[in-house]
Amino acid sequence: KLGLGLLEMGAVIDALVQTAISTATNLLKEMKDYILNAKDDLKKLQRILKIFQKAIKDADQSFFSKECDRQLEFELHYDAEDIIEGYRSKIEASKRDRYGT
Repeated sequence: KLGLGLLEMGAVIDALVQTAISTATNLLKEMKDYILNAKDDLKKLQRILKIFQKAIKDADQSFFSKECDRQLEFELHYDAEDIIEGYRSKIEASKRDRYGT
């Protein structure tokens, strides 16, 4: 009986280890995807910020007087806000998933 109990315990431990490895692997894959997507989005945000820098530099000389300039400013502002809000949401969701809150 004692030998059979050890075999059963070994099977349970093996199953737990396999589950832990599978869970860790899935988490690592999710984090990899998250990081790769973040890299692309950060590049987009950098481009937007460079346009803003140029616009600010140009604004020293003249204000956004043309309608197309105001439209571009409006679109860039909301593109940047969308990216930032998207990451805030992802971070909050990740925290809720990770900590169960």
